Amino acid sequence: MQTIQKTITLPLYSFFLDVSRDDELSRMYYQDFIENAGGDTEVTQLDSYRRITLYIIGDHEKKAFSESFLNRCKKSELVELYHLCFDSSECEHYTKKQMIDELQDVTLADYYKQLWEENKTEEIPYNQASGYCQGDVIHFVTIGDGLEWVTDEYMENLIFNQPLYARLTVVDNLTDKEEEIDLTEFLDCVYNWNKGKVLDHLREYRSDWWLYAVGYCEEHLRDYY
Repeated sequence: MQTIQKTITLPLYSFFLDVSRDDELSRMYYQDFIENAGGDTEVTQLDSYRRITLYIIGDHEKKAFSESFLNRCKKSELVELYHLCFDSSECEHYTKKQMIDELQDVTLADYYKQLWEENKTEEIPYNQASGYCQGDVIHFVTIGDGLEWVTDEYMENLIFNQPLYARLTVVDNLTDKEEEIDLTEFLDCVYNWNKGKVLDHLREYRSDWWLYAVGYCEEHLRDYY
């Protein structure tokens, strides 16, 4: 009876990829934004009959009108502003000073709300972000300083896109030790997939397994997610 001996060599490392669009993370980002934009920036969300939403972002205490502006207004102009801001028909009998005193307390956020409710949207200096389907449009307006990060691209990603979840798990088959790499850290933006950039960073990783990982990811990562 002949005995055949066969040696099987296991690979040093095993690799597992998990890449997808993360709906749960998207909802978390959005909720975090609505609850003071992830910090101390107040956000108000207004819907309209046209199914377009307006987001008011920023300093909700900033006043809408300066005293000097109001003093330059004619009484008829003050009456029009008062009607809009307070929905009152009695102000025709008010003096200019009475109306100015009350209008000085109107915040810019409340003024924008009234314009939106009265469908005078052309008077709101809003920006617009769009999705991929017809009708996917939102408007947003910022109030105050330090909100340069609230861009069209930021709002488009927040409202209409989902962030990426991308993990590479490396298993040392000799020790069963696992290491997980967050591939989104290699991207310029967590919403924009770039296979080439991920591979470039992996080539610079310089762990014992990096060369094997690059080959595995080149073959198994998709160009689009």
